[in-house]
Amino acid sequence: MRIRSLAELNDVLRTRAEKHYVYILRYPDDVPCHGDIGTPFYVGIGQRDRIFTHEEAALLRGEKSEKADAIRSIVKAGKEIVYTIDSFHFVDPFLPEAELIHKIGRKAEGKGTLLNAQTYAPSAKIDGVEVRKYAEQQAAAGGFDALPEKFKLRNTKLVIGPKPQKSRTSVMGRIYSAVKEHPGITGEELVKLLQKEDYSGHKSAYTQSGIVCASWLVGYVDGACFHPRAQIIQPE
Repeated sequence: MRIRSLAELNDVLRTRAEKHYVYILRYPDDVPCHGDIGTPFYVGIGQRDRIFTHEEAALLRGEKSEKADAIRSIVKAGKEIVYTIDSFHFVDPFLPEAELIHKIGRKAEGKGTLLNAQTYAPSAKIDGVEVRKYAEQQAAAGGFDALPEKFKLRNTKLVIGPKPQKSRTSVMGRIYSAVKEHPGITGEELVKLLQKEDYSGHKSAYTQSGIVCASWLVGYVDGACFHPRAQIIQPE
């Protein structure tokens, strides 16, 4: 189903009992592909206006990713992204999303056109805990609680940064609160502390149990310090 505007999306959602959906962002290249016109370059899941938020992130917030680069190149050429919804669901469609990504294929793996950054593994478990798309990273690290080598702040003592975090329920808010309550905590200690919390309400964690793997948290902790729009924590 092609979606041309937020108003059209809202009209469609008002007629359906299912409020979750799997969507595809496509190049405006007029190529027939996967049920519509336009070569797919990104697959995601969402509710409400999620399908349209990537353009804002790329154009207004300067997101750095292959997906964002593709969006900027389309707009720079004076063209528009083609938005389509592949399917509707009553609950978060993690499995349908993963199946569609595998079907189309990720460019990074030499198997397709998608610029999705992650390799999805919907049924993968590490040490008996479901980790989904972080399975490959966590297995390479050596176990569910093992820290990946790329973790920049592993042995760094941390304190709160120059940008206070108002929300304490978001992942960044939890990081800010933990460092504020434990000044001087190292990155490794922070991740272990944060892993004790329940993250079932955070979709990016891809968890149904509420338990999250270390790799997912490491990305947020590094981002909370080094991302120019975050800086909610910093080295002591």
